[in-house]
Amino acid sequence: MIELNIDKPEDAYHVAQQARHLAHDIGFSEFDIGMITIAVAEIATNVVRYALPGIAYIKTIENHQGIEVVIEDYGPGISNLEQAMVDGFSTYCEPSIGKGLGSAKRCVEEFVVNKTSEAGTMITLRHFLPIIEHKIDKMGMSFPTLGQHYNGDRYLIMSYQATKLLACVIDGVGKGVDASKAADCALEIVRANYNQDLDIIVKYCHEALKTHESKHPVQMGLLRILPKVIEFCGIGDIGIKIQAVKRNSFPVQDGSIGMILPKKIHVHTIERSADTTIFLHTDGVSLPENTRLNTDTGFERACCLLYEQTATPDDDATLIVIRDR
Repeated sequence: MIELNIDKPEDAYHVAQQARHLAHDIGFSEFDIGMITIAVAEIATNVVRYALPGIAYIKTIENHQGIEVVIEDYGPGISNLEQAMVDGFSTYCEPSIGKGLGSAKRCVEEFVVNKTSEAGTMITLRHFLPIIEHKIDKMGMSFPTLGQHYNGDRYLIMSYQATKLLACVIDGVGKGVDASKAADCALEIVRANYNQDLDIIVKYCHEALKTHESKHPVQMGLLRILPKVIEFCGIGDIGIKIQAVKRNSFPVQDGSIGMILPKKIHVHTIERSADTTIFLHTDGVSLPENTRLNTDTGFERACCLLYEQTATPDDDATLIVIRDR
């Protein structure tokens, strides 16, 4: 681990350069190296401006597949953290490298304010190599009911922490703008809590939707791919099929998130095997029992053809396909 004191203005530059060098050694792309450097420089510069002295700790994590930078100071703390996260917000008269904490947060995969008080502030930045991105193919498709403007479905495919992936389909119950708003609300909760347990994500969505302006529930399927296992949690009319050497299936529970949840939310886990293809979809897609993906014309083309053949025109329809390479 590299430990650097931040005592004077030039130290912010040195911290950012050390992070840049380590990111390069780990194997990040030039783009990611630049984003990591911007984030670190922004936080280190804040220490110089408002909270000297400070200290930075830089190290590799996840078996040399990620970088972590912790910057701590002993200044007065951030009085209004929510306001400080707004792009462009600053109480300093001169421009900084980025556009504040919000910019730094978007530059890295994980941005954690560990503490901010009169005793000082500690911020942790983490970024990971996209290992899983090179091992799978993935595609999502979603369209509204034929002739409708608003789509009540949403989906998310998000890789994180080098070797993990979260996929999600959301179906706002009903049609129209309110179903679309409810789905947006749920999607925002999922994005903000992607690394939580799947049942916890469902509960957070439930609590948010109970008081949401749309007054519409949603149905949801959450899928997490880990190096050795696959997890799934489904509430409502959600479909999932798995094409693999060993045939597997996941049960889906009855309920509507934001209205009625099961007393116990089940998260199902199976062993991850090689050459697996997963189909996750809302009720606007009707897949045959023995669905197979013919990739003779390429993965993306095969996904589009499958969607065209199985999406119903009288409902919002969403399909995610994930396949091992």
